[in-house]
Amino acid sequence: MRKPRARRSRPHLILYWDPPISGSQPDAGSADPPPGAAIGPHLLEGFTQALKPRHRTDLATALVEGFLGGQGEGFQLRSGWSFGPHISAAATQLGAGHRQFVGEQHGWNVLGALAEEVRTMMRTVADRRDPAFWYALLVRAQPVMISWLDNAAKIALPEIAAVALTSPRRSTLMGFLTAPWRVPPSVMTDLDQLIYLGLVLANVEIAKRRVGKGQQVALNHEVLFVGMFDPDTDVAHAIDLFDERAAAGYHGPAAALGAYGSSLAPLTADWPIIVWGSLIAQDTIRGPLLRQALRDWDPVVPMVADLKQVVPAAFLPGSLGLTDKVQAVAVFLKAYNELVMARNAVRRFSRRAWSRFGYAVRTRQEFTRAFRKAAVGHPVLGDGWLGGGADEAVELLTSAGLIRPVGRRHLILNGAMASTALTAGFNRPADGDAANVWSGAFEDEVQALIDMSLWRPPEQYRPLIRRNIRVDGTVITDVDAVAYHDGVLLLIDCKSYKSNDRLEVGEYSAVKSLREKAEKAWSSWANRIAVIDGHREQLPVQVDDTVSIAGVVVLPFTPYLLPGETTGFTTGSLRRVSSVGELLLFLTGWKLTEEG
Repeated sequence: MRKPRARRSRPHLILYWDPPISGSQPDAGSADPPPGAAIGPHLLEGFTQALKPRHRTDLATALVEGFLGGQGEGFQLRSGWSFGPHISAAATQLGAGHRQFVGEQHGWNVLGALAEEVRTMMRTVADRRDPAFWYALLVRAQPVMISWLDNAAKIALPEIAAVALTSPRRSTLMGFLTAPWRVPPSVMTDLDQLIYLGLVLANVEIAKRRVGKGQQVALNHEVLFVGMFDPDTDVAHAIDLFDERAAAGYHGPAAALGAYGSSLAPLTADWPIIVWGSLIAQDTIRGPLLRQALRDWDPVVPMVADLKQVVPAAFLPGSLGLTDKVQAVAVFLKAYNELVMARNAVRRFSRRAWSRFGYAVRTRQEFTRAFRKAAVGHPVLGDGWLGGGADEAVELLTSAGLIRPVGRRHLILNGAMASTALTAGFNRPADGDAANVWSGAFEDEVQALIDMSLWRPPEQYRPLIRRNIRVDGTVITDVDAVAYHDGVLLLIDCKSYKSNDRLEVGEYSAVKSLREKAEKAWSSWANRIAVIDGHREQLPVQVDDTVSIAGVVVLPFTPYLLPGETTGFTTGSLRRVSSVGELLLFLTGWKLTEEG
């Protein structure tokens, strides 16, 4: 009798295009947008069509979901609490006792030292298992944690993985493949303790970031060391406003580099590349909606991005943006796609792992062959590989965590993580001609967004774009971008600030420095706008007295600002210092907050 062929598991692709921007967007009086509206109706519809029905559950998944999810009743921890007294003693010794307030640079240092103490405790638990075993458990715990704990889980999980995946124990292929079925009570206890410590660490980091913004914070040692603070202070209101603005204004994948890019491809992509999105990574799909989706669907789905539009500035001549890491990750994604879609992707040990957990398992020989094949003619390589070849690229990808050796001959390939690492691999020089290229590109991107909206300036005002403005023969300033609508002429000063590791972790001095820089930028721009408004007859274009001239400073990402001049409104619901994401929402008619 002829043996039936195995059913092939091929992913369906989402091809996304930005819908045309019009003036018919909801305003403040409209009902809340439906879940997923912020990521675009086409993307949400694409997710629905492309997600694969949930694969049958293995033992580890069932136990993790039941053990941590409380059979749908809520997230539960059972044994991790035993670490509470040890953490409390360490915190008290460092100066962060129960409900004892800390603040400013000293408080930030104290909480940083406490975070290191918790990481040390996490290592004692992580060392009980090998990295591959932890990998198998954590990819199953991740959806449960994020669907119940949201932001706390998104902070805790990378910390947990950083510790668990560096365990000194040796991993084997057989141990990794059988991990989903080797889950005695001791394993669940270890996982419980690791997650407890990870959540404590997340709460300490959240408290530390509040301290970095100037808030006095105390830790509650009785409830997972959650930070406590006075919600009625100006700093607390400033933090709430910052969180609201950062969540509302999507800044693009390149914001940290001081640029603005597109996550997904238009229909006419120049350099199409397949990346891997996940339901659990979508901020607009959370809580009960996410849990319902995960009960019905595998979370990971492939999407098409335009590599050249992810970080457009990096591809300009003289920008020095492309790095060996970007090249390696781009070729890795192409090779990963070929391996997942290949006929032999139905192998038992990795079937549907790409849609359930975002990874695939292949031999080192298979991957190296696919990687070399993917590198041939890849546009990102230009005149050739800039590094030492495929072997060096594999070492780079391994150090970045996208490849994890398991056993002697096999590799775990993480496609979902590679999609995130693609943006992080770009380089932006801090100074010199290359930095000027990036700044100019950001100004062009901001004007391009304006020109797609109702605020596109008419021809009579377009000569102001990138033009030096003179008053009484003296150059006052240059205008980076211009917008006009309904009697308001908006002059824009673009500040292509670049984020850094210190800002990412909320370091006190870094946050303060950026805040002061943004305040100084607005003060300078406001003075120039006043001069321009008072001498409009000297502008190179005619601006009638009936036209109101307003100014705004636009940054790639949302800055943390104290209530005052910089957080006031310049026109409508647009704040005087705004991110490019907030500007885009304003241009399309969305009102983030009540107008002043």
